[in-house]
Amino acid sequence: MRKFLDWSEVPLTPGELVAERSGEKVELHWKPSAGAVKFDVERSDDFRPWHRIGEVKAPAAEFSKKAPSAHHATYRVRAIGATGASPWSNPAWEGQ
Repeated sequence: MRKFLDWSEVPLTPGELVAERSGEKVELHWKPSAGAVKFDVERSDDFRPWHRIGEVKAPAAEFSKKAPSAHHATYRVRAIGATGASPWSNPAWEGQ
């Protein structure tokens, strides 16, 4: 009997992330990923290290939060599946 490597498949990377300001909130929208159970959302304020700001259960592909007081905020999203996490999405910021 031959043995083969068992490559676990992680979800695809979320695509087309967009950040839009709506009043005092920032709304994020992205293209969902097959195999995702949830999505992690992170933000970098004024080019500092990334930090987690939320989680969204799949199949939802949107997130909103009060706009930060930082001058520049960048966002990214990754899909989490049963076997692991996808790479991070494209970065997005308001007015992109």
